[in-house]
Amino acid sequence: RMLPAGALSLLGLKAAPPPPPKAPPAPPQTQQQQQQAAQLAAAMSSVGLTTPSAGEHPLGEHPSRTLFVRNINWSVEEVELRQLFENYGEIRAVYTACKHRGFVMISYFDLRAAKAAMRALQGRVVRRRRLDIHYSIPKDNPNDRDVNQGTLVVFNLDGCITNDDLHRIFGAYGEVKEIRETPKKKNHKFVEYYDIRAAATALH
Repeated sequence: RMLPAGALSLLGLKAAPPPPPKAPPAPPQTQQQQQQAAQLAAAMSSVGLTTPSAGEHPLGEHPSRTLFVRNINWSVEEVELRQLFENYGEIRAVYTACKHRGFVMISYFDLRAAKAAMRALQGRVVRRRRLDIHYSIPKDNPNDRDVNQGTLVVFNLDGCITNDDLHRIFGAYGEVKEIRETPKKKNHKFVEYYDIRAAATALH
């Protein structure tokens, strides 16, 4: 039987403090949010991306333009995320349909922006949650469009054209990240840009 507070005081005892209030639960997912989550999965798949499952920490991550941001407080607003991440470069898209599950996707145009955001914001506390950021994971069987995002393939090059020539020609449309040889055909080369908009401009 519990003793009254006055009796506890006479005995030199103190009543146990009340338990701390529990954080309010996340609101239930609406039908619209479910549709948005499905759209997010489709959008990620269309550009060669997928989201890690809960608790999965990929090893040897390869830098990509899209960041998978985990441990997000469900109450954080999209505008707040944009203001935080756009400090490192122009954002292509913010996917918040799965925010209630504790993660969002931030997609940049420029690979360097994603890398800078990863370095600066990894472990940053936002609304009492420490951000856990990873690069997006490529699909198991990506198609050519997935692999070559931001990359152009130049066919039928004359043997006298050097990589310096290609840097000069294609650099007029944006900074070139690297030029790679094709595995089998020496007269074909890959020209990769940091910014996918530069590749689109050079192509058209």
